[in-house]
Amino acid sequence: MLTFVVEPEAGEVIRPLGGRWRRCFGPSLRHLWRMEQRDRDGRIGIILVGADRIRALNRDFRGEDRPTDVLSFDLSDRPEEIEGEIYVGVRAAAARARRLGYPVTEELARLMIHGLLHLAGHDHHSPGDGRRMAAATRRWLDVWRASCPPAPPEKES
Repeated sequence: MLTFVVEPEAGEVIRPLGGRWRRCFGPSLRHLWRMEQRDRDGRIGIILVGADRIRALNRDFRGEDRPTDVLSFDLSDRPEEIEGEIYVGVRAAAARARRLGYPVTEELARLMIHGLLHLAGHDHHSPGDGRRMAAATRRWLDVWRASCPPAPPEKES
């Protein structure tokens, strides 16, 4: 159901985390999807990309010529089945994590959760929708934290 792809530029940020991130993210993100979209199966790709790629996607699909942290695309042809892609800008994630003083893995989890919630129908166009989506993101981030023991301290790059 969920596939992970790491593009070369993103690999520079992900490599120090080792293979643990895949084992940690997969189960909790699958659980999120099952709970948010009980009857909608399908395939979602989570693609970890560098700054150039996320900037190009943001420019081409949103008209904003700047890097961003996460983009979600629902490519479904049928409402009962999901076909989607989530692009996560790992450089933006790493920078935000450093700035706020928490692990890169946690910021990556937050962004993947945010993208999945968009594909599940959540949005943040209005203040009320934004509050509901922020609450859902916090709730699922707590689930992720409970299912993933803390990683060893990350080395500075």
